[in-house]
Amino acid sequence: MRIRIRTFAALRDITASQKFYLDCDDKSTAGDAIKEIGRLYPDSIHILKNSALAKNGAFTVKEILLKDGDELSILPPVSGG
Repeated sequence: MRIRIRTFAALRDITASQKFYLDCDDKSTAGDAIKEIGRLYPDSIHILKNSALAKNGAFTVKEILLKDGDELSILPPVSGG
């Protein structure tokens, strides 16, 4: 199956893209997708560990099953003062 990944902030800089597609096995979870992104972009691992996730625009957890055509947004933690 194929899902769309949306990235923001530092993660967008690492992947050099705001949106890209990721091919996953059937019955993959959001956590599986995160692991694959970490494998493809090793510099992103520290960001991925602390990021919030949204599936099709709604916040979700890593255990959620993905379906073909889903969009997974990865929202890195925000810092500032």
